[in-house]
Amino acid sequence: MNFQKLFCDKQFNKKLLLLVLPIVLQNLMVALVGAADTFMLCRYSQDAMAAVALATQVQFIQGLVSGALLGGLGIMGAQYWGKRDLTAMEKLLALGIRTNIYLSVISFSGCFFAPEFLMKLYTSDQHLISMGTDYLRIISFSFLLYNVARCYVSIMRVSGHVRSSVAVNITTVLLNVIFNAVFIFGLFGAPAWGIKGAAFATFLAGLIELLVVIYLSFRRNYITLHFNRLFSFDKGLILDYWRYTLPMIGSTLLWGIGFTTYTAVIGHLGKDAAAANAVAGKRD
Repeated sequence: MNFQKLFCDKQFNKKLLLLVLPIVLQNLMVALVGAADTFMLCRYSQDAMAAVALATQVQFIQGLVSGALLGGLGIMGAQYWGKRDLTAMEKLLALGIRTNIYLSVISFSGCFFAPEFLMKLYTSDQHLISMGTDYLRIISFSFLLYNVARCYVSIMRVSGHVRSSVAVNITTVLLNVIFNAVFIFGLFGAPAWGIKGAAFATFLAGLIELLVVIYLSFRRNYITLHFNRLFSFDKGLILDYWRYTLPMIGSTLLWGIGFTTYTAVIGHLGKDAAAANAVAGKRD
């Protein structure tokens, strides 16, 4: 490959920037919302910040698996979009949503019905366990919202709607920050729910994101979910999907489990250590 020719190709570089810059901005916004959450919860109380930092480790692992599922969706989606096979794109969107619904149900069940057990994996402090349990029960309802919405966003990215997908993500992040401030501290007459408010803010932002992406999917040149496709199974498509996806799940889980084990060790050292770790390296 002639790299000199490649880097001197102004048209290619322009297209590349149009794709990369929005994604860079999106990732920056996601990092900023994590910092904003840490700041607001720290202002509310140190224990609240430590409890959420530990509770979100469950959310972190769930997000890694969902991200791997979306990775396979993106790889196959780009191929089918290149061939302009819209029928396959619609089937792929349905497959991605169906798979993420399975994941969401498993994640919801664990966080809603056994949150105390999950918190005990990360800390032995009963006060943090109690606070984290409240957070996990509320945040569990947001899993289905975010996972389904991310399927739509993933398909948007590979079907020529990068700007729309990034606009949706940035809006969701900003709403999450605003709702956090409102429901943690009780601004504008809202109840001051503290740690429960942070979980409710995430749920509310996820609900708005899902409604927006569903609305956008019905616009011209967007990939729409046909409900009946959720119950149709294309064996060849499914096998191809898992061929791409399973290696990504394996690699991300190995890294994620290692990272969250480190957090669990810190959490069992006490609430001060957990709070310090949250400030030094917040993960959502």
